[in-house]
Amino acid sequence: MKHQLNKFLKKLALMLSLVFATDFGIGNLLEHFYFRMGPSAPEYNTTYALNKAEEDILVFGSSRAQHHYDPTPFEENLNKTFYNTGQDGQGILYSYVVLKSILQRSQKPRIILLDLNPNEFHAHQDDYDRLSELLPYYHSNKAVKEVVDLKSNFEYLKAQSYLYRYNSLPLTIIMHNLSLEEDNTEKGFEPIPDQVWTEELQTYTEEEQIDSTEVRLFKNFLEAAQKANCEVYVIISPSYRKYSQETLSIQLAEEICEDLGVNMLDYNQDAHFLKNRSLFVDPTHLNEDGAEIYSKIIASKLTAANIKLITGLH
Repeated sequence: MKHQLNKFLKKLALMLSLVFATDFGIGNLLEHFYFRMGPSAPEYNTTYALNKAEEDILVFGSSRAQHHYDPTPFEENLNKTFYNTGQDGQGILYSYVVLKSILQRSQKPRIILLDLNPNEFHAHQDDYDRLSELLPYYHSNKAVKEVVDLKSNFEYLKAQSYLYRYNSLPLTIIMHNLSLEEDNTEKGFEPIPDQVWTEELQTYTEEEQIDSTEVRLFKNFLEAAQKANCEVYVIISPSYRKYSQETLSIQLAEEICEDLGVNMLDYNQDAHFLKNRSLFVDPTHLNEDGAEIYSKIIASKLTAANIKLITGLH
């Protein structure tokens, strides 16, 4: 009996050693080529934002941020460097991680633009599941670990595996290391050209279930930016849909911004954009023409605000 137990334990030890070696070996190979991906890969924008971004003006947010903020008007009007850290499918959880990572560096941004979705704080498990995109940075970035651990009670244990951290990325890593994809971004901004929304304006109604963690991290985001002496703007960019009433997310954001003295600009129901569906690719995203017009409006607002700040005018 004892002999059989020893034999079993030896086989188990050998099997675990092989599993560990496979995980470590293949995982390290994937990690090496992951961080060699160029600007054509969406993951490159995350790597740049977390590890390198030091521009004067930084945009944060979801796909609406990524597709709505064209760098040209901001750089021309304000004579400052610009980068858009917005990322498809992400929200305040991701933005909080990126900001905390950037503020650890000596060079702090001068102006922060946080683009907020009209239903930003609506509770949805997808908001946490998408944090898997941050797993490659789990062991090198404290802010990543802090937020990714919110995904599940066992995330810490699963994240110890290299293969778990890269399990959905092998094809992406291969494609972008072979340069099979073109880079259509400019300083993080990804325009959506040659598409126009053709449907009629619709009224949108949805009951929100608020995620208190997202509300807390939104407030923490603003407080951290203020502590770093950044000029902060929370902005809700245009939508091509009518809202029957102001969303609960917007109401909460307004209250927090007012309490903290943060500038808030709400273009969600702006009449100019609601009359021009040709500026949209779908009800929640501007196309390239719409982004150019909208970016010029926001850049002009910031220019006027900075003139007042410099001259002391009110």
